[in-house]
Amino acid sequence: MLSFQRFVSVFEEHHPKFTYKDIYSYQGTHCILRTNHQAHADWLSVCFQYYYHYCRDHHDILKFPNDDCYSIYSYVDEQTYLRLFEWVEEILLLRVGYFYDDIAEITFSDGGIVVDKRKKMILCFHQTMKQIYFISDGSEQIVQDEIMKAMREVMTWEMEKKGFYLFRASVVEKDGKSILFSGESGAGKTAIMLGLLEKGYHFLANDQVLVGVENRTVKTIAWPSKIGITLATTMQFEQLMGIYADLGSLDFPQNRIHSLALDQLEENEIDRVDLSTKELVMNFQTKFVREAELEQAFLIDDFPAQENFEKMEYSPELIDHLKKLAFFPHLNPEDSGFSPWFHSSKTYSPKVWSTFDLTLKIMANLIPIRRLVKEKLPTIEERVEKIAQHL
Repeated sequence: MLSFQRFVSVFEEHHPKFTYKDIYSYQGTHCILRTNHQAHADWLSVCFQYYYHYCRDHHDILKFPNDDCYSIYSYVDEQTYLRLFEWVEEILLLRVGYFYDDIAEITFSDGGIVVDKRKKMILCFHQTMKQIYFISDGSEQIVQDEIMKAMREVMTWEMEKKGFYLFRASVVEKDGKSILFSGESGAGKTAIMLGLLEKGYHFLANDQVLVGVENRTVKTIAWPSKIGITLATTMQFEQLMGIYADLGSLDFPQNRIHSLALDQLEENEIDRVDLSTKELVMNFQTKFVREAELEQAFLIDDFPAQENFEKMEYSPELIDHLKKLAFFPHLNPEDSGFSPWFHSSKTYSPKVWSTFDLTLKIMANLIPIRRLVKEKLPTIEERVEKIAQHL
């Protein structure tokens, strides 16, 4: 029968050798990537270089406490993948009677396994998530994204245990204080953030950010992700127009651009260009700030026009509003930015749940939270100017 230990034993019969050993650390949590594939090692370095402390082939690796250390293994080899795939298929189809089309997800007493035929990838994880294996044949580039998301999930999970939770928001920083703009997709968070970068603010987060309470203050911490900007928004910023000269040279694959018709760019609110943190700060000649004390927040929604910039008083309704903007717990399996297998397998202690509720209450009490009407003005510059006058 399948089990995590049995999978590892069968895998090790192929005598895998891992050329690269990279350690990523943040706030006492260490995640070790072991891989034989340079492209996977390089990809994680691109994604995390601004967010986690990084070193290669650390000689003190055995000194890391087990409770704070995770291991992710990525092995790329066609023969190894095919043999493991056949072994897993035989167990699933012949012994268990488990039939599937493209993706199989099975949990067992000591972990779980995901077989993805489209990505040509087998993923096996221990029930504690302390060990996660990715076996692939090297033909699908998207596997590197799955490895990146697994490490990010581990780091986020540990931050949740420390009282920091993921919110749907963009954040800028100035003079050590951060300003948060939260709202649903399409509310204009990214455009506001870019407009404030033009006015001398620094970049902290786009679309997702960790928020928690530390030393009696509310703190924002950057969360690693690509910076997605609609094509229409890019056309309102001179700093971004040059990226179209050579989209192929950007750090991230541009998989969300389906049409580059020049006469439609200004109206294209669907397709997005994806920038790395490095590319964003270089284009706007600003800097990246990893964490800062939260000074004030704006909630973007369909509020009445006369309530624009009004301070929201503490109330159960405000708490509910904040809850809806948090990715805790994360329940949407269709969200490509997260790993469904991870969220369906992890558990939270009662303390993590109670800390989340307390964090919302402290945030609503300590931080001025203002309404920001979701409005369409002739230019982003006009909207940002109105916001800047209230900062």
